[in-house]
Amino acid sequence: MINTKPLLRKSLIAKLNPVIRGWANYYSAVVSKEVFRKIDNLLWKRLWRWASRRHPNKSAKWVKEKYFPSIERNTEIGFLTMANIY
Repeated sequence: MINTKPLLRKSLIAKLNPVIRGWANYYSAVVSKEVFRKIDNLLWKRLWRWASRRHPNKSAKWVKEKYFPSIERNTEIGFLTMANIY
C-alpha cells in the first residue's frame, strides 16, 4: 500500500477488494484458517496505519470511531444494515 495517504476510503476499498478476492479464491481450495488469519491481521495493521497517518494529530479513539465504526445488527431480520457500514 504505497502512497495511499491521499486516497479516500471508497477508493482504497475499491483498490483492495480485487486483491482480497484473489487471495480468498487462491486459498479457498485448501485448509486456509491460518492463512486467512494472517491476511486479516496484516490487512488490519495496514488499514489502521493508513487511517492513523491520514490524521496524525487525532487520537486513536477518534480514528477508530471515524474509520472503524461498530456494526449494529438489524434485530428483526438478523442481517447487517448497510447504512451502518458506510
